[in-house]
Amino acid sequence: MKVLKINLLLLILFSLMTAICYGQTAQDYYDKGIDYGVAGKFVKVQQEFTKALELDSFYTPAKVGLELVEDALKQRIKTRTALHLFGGIFYHNKGMYDEEIAEYKKAIEVDPNHADTHYNLGVVYGNKGMHDEAIREFKKTIEINPNYADAYNNLAAAYYYKGEYSLAITYCDRAIELGYRVYPKLLEFLEPYRKR
Repeated sequence: MKVLKINLLLLILFSLMTAICYGQTAQDYYDKGIDYGVAGKFVKVQQEFTKALELDSFYTPAKVGLELVEDALKQRIKTRTALHLFGGIFYHNKGMYDEEIAEYKKAIEVDPNHADTHYNLGVVYGNKGMHDEAIREFKKTIEINPNYADAYNNLAAAYYYKGEYSLAITYCDRAIELGYRVYPKLLEFLEPYRKR
C-alpha cells in the first residue's frame, strides 16, 4: 500500500512537472486567443478559449471571451465591433488604457448600441478615476439593456467615489434586485447613508 501511494505521488509530481515544462496554462491559451481575436481569426479564438476552459472551467476571462467570439461567429455583432473589442482587451492586458479607450470608442462608432462596449468603456474610465465619463457609459449601457446588473453595480461604485451616496444606494439596490452580488464592503460603506 505504501509503495502504491509513493508511486501515485510520483506520477502526480511527474504530471505536474510535465505540465509546467511543456504545457500551457489557461492564461496562456487565453492570451493566444486574444492575439487571434485582434487578427480576426475567430475560429482560432474559439479553440484557444475552449482549451483554457478545459484546463480551468472557472477561468472567467475565457468564458466572457468565448461569448464575444461566438457573438462574432454567429454575426450577432459586427466583425469590426468584435475586432475593436479584442483590441481593447489586448491593450487592457498590456496596461495601455488610453489605447484601450480608443479601441472601445472605435467599436462604438461601428455599433453605438452594443451594451457591452459601453460597459467596458465605463470600466476603463472608472479604473482611471474618470467617474463622470464612467457614469455616462454605464447609463448608456442601461439605456440599451435595462437589466444589465453589472452596470448598475458599477454606477453605484462611481457615485460612491463621487460622494453621491443616495444615487450610489439607488443603483446598488437595483443591482441587487437583478441578482447581482454587490461587493460587501460597498454595502457596508453605504449603510450609514441609508435613510432610516
